[in-house]
Amino acid sequence: MVSKGDKTKVHWRKNLGRERIRTVFLTFIPAITMMLVIYYFSSKTAPESTETSSKVVDMLVFLLKKFPFNEWDAIKTAEMAESLSYPVRKCAHALEFGVLAWCFFLGIYNLVKWYPFVPAFICTFLYAATDEFHQRFVAGRAGRITDVAIDSIGAFIALFILYFILRRVHHGRRLSEIERN
Repeated sequence: MVSKGDKTKVHWRKNLGRERIRTVFLTFIPAITMMLVIYYFSSKTAPESTETSSKVVDMLVFLLKKFPFNEWDAIKTAEMAESLSYPVRKCAHALEFGVLAWCFFLGIYNLVKWYPFVPAFICTFLYAATDEFHQRFVAGRAGRITDVAIDSIGAFIALFILYFILRRVHHGRRLSEIERN
């Protein structure tokens, strides 16, 4: 037979479970949002993607021409824009997957509380692989293993930076030590 006190305890545990699920879901919203942003950019056809990156390259060339290289002619400017196109696109890949890795870290940290760097990296790597697979079905795009590698390097660097930021903030203690105190 269940006493009235036991019913209250069971009801409290149900609420705790719902609250935990809601908290975990809310902490994964940044990762889900970033995944949707990446999916949106990956869904663009090759000409649309080139146009988007060309705007960024043009802005970068404009800034370079404005400050340190103000005596460039039109030919030199066009050559610089062309030579910057590939590195800008790949840096954008690395940056967006670095942000995704941080977002996964946030969600996973609130879920497991112990060393979430590896699971965050694995989730980011898997999403990078599925993103490149998805690009194989977009007109003019191709899924490349090198892009998965670049995305993974961006995630690794971002998580590496986050690791040292957290170590610095918590005075050199490990994440597992922080949780115990």
